[in-house]
Amino acid sequence: MIEHRFRQSWLNAFLDCPEKARTIRNGTAIDVAGSKAVRGTAVHAAIETALTARMAGQELTVDTILEAFHWSWDSNVDTIGKWNKGATTPETTSHWLRPWSECGTPRCSPT
Repeated sequence: MIEHRFRQSWLNAFLDCPEKARTIRNGTAIDVAGSKAVRGTAVHAAIETALTARMAGQELTVDTILEAFHWSWDSNVDTIGKWNKGATTPETTSHWLRPWSECGTPRCSPT
């Protein structure tokens, strides 16, 4: 029996473009950093900053968490090779961090 394993990201690529998925699967895809990837990196950097501070016994303000997001965005924006719809400016994402920092972090206790 032949077993095939598919990742969700590959299936999403297939739905977007079967040729793109094929080149990803056979290893010939050209990796272009999109604005969504940079946005994700910036969001993760902000969350990591907040949770690292919490593990050290400090609570960061919303503005400090947003500064971490903008610093990461500014540090990586020059690597963007493809601008994705809905991820063209840091402002389109930074508004997500405010509710997370106001509601999400109080319930999170990293170890």
